[in-house]
Amino acid sequence: MAAFVPWFEQHAATLEGNWSDLILKEGLTAKYADALGRVVPIPGAPKPDRDDFHALLEAQTRQDFRFTLQSMHGENGRPRELDYAAILGGLRFRCNLFHYMGGNLCQVMRKLNAHIPDFATLGLPMDTMLPLFARKSGMLLFSGATGSGKSTTMAAGMSAQNTRSIHMLTVEDPIEYLLSNEGAAEVTQREVGVDSESFSTALRAGLREKPDIIMVGELRDAETIETAAIAANSGHLLMATTHARTASETVRRLLDSVPESSRPSLQNQLADSILAVIAQVLVPRADGQGKVLAYEIMTASSSVRANIRSGRYEKLPSDIAQGGEEGMIRMESCLANLVRDGVITRDAAMSAAPDTETLTQRLNY
Repeated sequence: MAAFVPWFEQHAATLEGNWSDLILKEGLTAKYADALGRVVPIPGAPKPDRDDFHALLEAQTRQDFRFTLQSMHGENGRPRELDYAAILGGLRFRCNLFHYMGGNLCQVMRKLNAHIPDFATLGLPMDTMLPLFARKSGMLLFSGATGSGKSTTMAAGMSAQNTRSIHMLTVEDPIEYLLSNEGAAEVTQREVGVDSESFSTALRAGLREKPDIIMVGELRDAETIETAAIAANSGHLLMATTHARTASETVRRLLDSVPESSRPSLQNQLADSILAVIAQVLVPRADGQGKVLAYEIMTASSSVRANIRSGRYEKLPSDIAQGGEEGMIRMESCLANLVRDGVITRDAAMSAAPDTETLTQRLNY
């Protein structure tokens, strides 16, 4: 009989701290990631059993095409992972269910915030960022590791546009923040695997659905990347995420993801459409009270566009360092500022920095 699920439904509201993820393994201690990202036991929680995993799948939000444990064995009985959204204990989660160590079950559940924060509270520069979300066309890219706040930034930026009479379309896997339809904007949110077969399929269809803003949860494959570039060059504001650590690495990874024969065309499309690349990382605060956002911003200066067009990605960090008047800042400069202000420690900054040598120079400057 399920033990963890009924316990969690009763105690979810009482769990302390700004925790982010549940990590559940069959027959083992249930754990969560606390406000500092440490994986620790959930106080008082029973160990999940197989019935709990059945119950977790019953909590999925999709109305049809619902996964079961049998869904974990796909074509020819091969094991597979399941991604879905669920509501448990009054909270929404993005879930990944998978096998490990020879067929044991594990599920990691990322807590999705019900409240979209005001953009002013994120810690990003308002005068540089907010005008980007109001542009009529072009590409905005947000990069960083899982849990770095990319989806939060996009949701807050889109929410700030809800006073305009526009159509905002999202393609997500799964849907994370629920955007309000109470404002002037029409909001349509589509979930891959439920509302469409794939990111690329939904994005191609989206071009025929009169969107002003298109948000793509992730640029995962060549087809999606190429379609996104077409959308950004054809009168749509296109925003999406990648998992690169820096702005320059974001551009390189996108181009490395497509066949070599397609790169010259994509270089030109990106150079024409790019508005900005924002790299994000959440760093533990020095006072132990959660995390603070550190960021890198690369806006589309003439030099940035020229270097993307010619494939000189190694010159982009220099463009960013010299582009302060255009709202640009390197991640290492942002981290150094946070250290000087006493918000984060030097060690925390070093752990988060893509280039520790550059950070050391910034700290000693």
